[in-house]
Amino acid sequence: MSPRESSGKNSNKVVKTLFNQQQDFIVVGLCGKTGSGVSTVAQILRQDFEDLNLCPTPPKSLSDYGRHEYSILYNYAQKNWSGFYLIKTRALIVARVLLYGEDQFVQFLTRLAHPEHATVTNANEPGYSGAHSSQETENIKETVQAFFEKKMAFSIEKQFYTTMDQPIKLKDFLAIDRDTLASQKLIVNAKGNTGGKPIVSVPIEETVIEYQDPKHPEKADPERITVYPVVEKEGTQGTSQTQSIAITNRDLYKLFRYYQHCRQSKRGNLNPVYYWILQEYIFDFLPQQVDLFWKNIKKNEGYQKIETVAMQLIGNNLRISDEPYDNKANGDSYPFKEDAYTTIAKDINHSIKILRAYLSKKTELKAMDGQENENELDVTCGKPIHTHALAVIDSIKNPFESMYLKQRYSNYYLIGVYTDEDQRQKRLINSKKFSVPDIKAIDQVEQLPEFRKNFEGLNKSHSESNSGENGAAVHETSVIIRNLCERIKKEHLELVIPFIVQNVSSCLESADIFINNSHDNDSYLNLKQTLIRYISLMMNPGLVLPTDVERCMQTAYVSKVNSGCISRQVGAVVTDSEYHLLSVGWNQQPPEQLPCLYRDLCELSGHFDTEGYSDYENFDTGGKPIHGVIRQLVQEEYGSKDCALKVAGKHVPFCFKDIYNKVDGTKNQVHTRSLHAEETAFLNLSGGNKDAVRGGCLFTTSSPCVLCAKKAKYLGISKIYYVDPYPDISLSHILMAGPMNTRPEFILFTGAIGTAYTRLFTPLLPIKDEHELWMGHKMMSSSKPDGNNKEDTDQGKEDVPHG
Repeated sequence: MSPRESSGKNSNKVVKTLFNQQQDFIVVGLCGKTGSGVSTVAQILRQDFEDLNLCPTPPKSLSDYGRHEYSILYNYAQKNWSGFYLIKTRALIVARVLLYGEDQFVQFLTRLAHPEHATVTNANEPGYSGAHSSQETENIKETVQAFFEKKMAFSIEKQFYTTMDQPIKLKDFLAIDRDTLASQKLIVNAKGNTGGKPIVSVPIEETVIEYQDPKHPEKADPERITVYPVVEKEGTQGTSQTQSIAITNRDLYKLFRYYQHCRQSKRGNLNPVYYWILQEYIFDFLPQQVDLFWKNIKKNEGYQKIETVAMQLIGNNLRISDEPYDNKANGDSYPFKEDAYTTIAKDINHSIKILRAYLSKKTELKAMDGQENENELDVTCGKPIHTHALAVIDSIKNPFESMYLKQRYSNYYLIGVYTDEDQRQKRLINSKKFSVPDIKAIDQVEQLPEFRKNFEGLNKSHSESNSGENGAAVHETSVIIRNLCERIKKEHLELVIPFIVQNVSSCLESADIFINNSHDNDSYLNLKQTLIRYISLMMNPGLVLPTDVERCMQTAYVSKVNSGCISRQVGAVVTDSEYHLLSVGWNQQPPEQLPCLYRDLCELSGHFDTEGYSDYENFDTGGKPIHGVIRQLVQEEYGSKDCALKVAGKHVPFCFKDIYNKVDGTKNQVHTRSLHAEETAFLNLSGGNKDAVRGGCLFTTSSPCVLCAKKAKYLGISKIYYVDPYPDISLSHILMAGPMNTRPEFILFTGAIGTAYTRLFTPLLPIKDEHELWMGHKMMSSSKPDGNNKEDTDQGKEDVPHG
């Protein structure tokens, strides 16, 4: 082998390793309103590239630029795309009930289906059976029992083969604290061949596996799971035992919890066999059984619409106390836990850990056996064997759950999926058979502002909460809100409501990538092409360039961090019609004044810096006792040395508008100190640029209010791109007025933003350097650089210009 060939092989190995590490582990969280297409995106990501049915030829409708980009992405994805493993959040939420008795779950469901009998807490109490038919009660009990006791079969011989002569005892094979795969020389059965020598001696009777749960080391009795032999019929010759075992849903979830407790207690030595079992359970068996359970529940006439309510209540309870119910079986309340808001995120996190451990061990066993053919099929899913741990989460509904994952995984991305509101409602009505009240009810428990309205309504008298424009809405969600409202009030959780309830709008606001699922054909070609773009960029940053819209919105997004507003930071950019940057702005006070972030209520109260605050604040001018209110507030709330902010080393920034409205008894939005981001961007326009604005674009991280919308309309802005919708009438009243050809387009942003923008579009290496590593030589070098070929050498001389 020549020096050049050796160098090429080495460089190729290095660059391949570099990009394999980039592709090795990606976590994608999905968020969006119910009906926006989150599950559709998840199912697309699960598919192999061939199943996407994309055309290798770019669409003729694309520009020359677009056709080149399409070809680059298609060719890359064709070689590198791998199907994602799906984590169903709803399955993990429902699975929590498996740790408790079946009767408790039956009672929980019955109270939701028949809230008029909510005072009856036990199926054996008088009046319980009279609440609904005895046959319905039995059906529910049978459905719940079937869910708890359903067995997952695990085929040993389809997963492993052994080099040992004697089969392993089942108890040894499943021993919790040992490495069976290493000690018994088990190797991945990549091709799924069966019929060889038996791997395990599966006994005819049931086998009990005992283990000590590290979370409860004080317990004298160990935990137990039961393993059942699987017996298959063989025609008329009776039955025969196979190399398969079965474990109930209840016991499988015990194993999942045991794995979690082991990680939390830093205890290792879990038998790797359980990575195979738990991977199959979490990513396949459990989601199927949860879907089947709700399908069977809905067959009962009073239970057809309780799934959403049940899921909401269990999720809320988990975020409050780490328990699926609000009360214990004896009626006592579960206590509030300050870190319970991470409960669902932790279950997701441990599911990801199981996937990584499973794939890592599989890779190790493949290497031991010399299995290097990546095209061999994995018999568990029929897909090519690969070591990439690619996980997609369907779905994330609370922004703090996404934050938990983002803090742990550098290659985590939250994708926000949205759709046109009318189209979303049509999907839910036509495909899900939801009614309009059903949709409103779902929206009110998914959106924090709507929940707060209903929460406040239910704190008033019954007559007030059921009158006015919100009355019907409150009635539709009364089961969820009544239960949660009572618990929030009882445990004084008003200030931590954002950590407890779903908050889809805030999730979307914090997304890294935004995808429009509004207009597409039956094959979802646009959606697939968009996903190909961003997944390819996650695997190979810098593969293509950002769009004009992404570039402009990123500038607005980055500029918002300059804002000293303590309520909401907003950034804005103004461009001409060709997306050339004309002006940048953020919400800010006049430049000679202090930003709200730097102002301190205690400092103002003591007159420590009179120039830093207005005369109005300092001296109670204008007939309003502003300073007196501030001084009293400081004495009551912040004067003590035990003040939580002082103990934490924090100062006391404040919003003047809030204090003024408190004194004035109004909710006026006019008395803010800051200019809005759009206003600042408009004011920063130079004289020459003002003409270029007409027909141009406004990019803003929060859609413009009425005041800013009027200014945009006056300047002749033709397109307004935004991330977070502002809840007022600026669109329908200001922008959607006048002749149709003068009305600007109002466009929800699609693309990557924030840190994701930087990560996706910054190459791991300069592209020229990367190509040299792949090829093993500089791109313009001679094919034989050692000079042994005279013809090449002479040719090289001719290319050199004479001096």
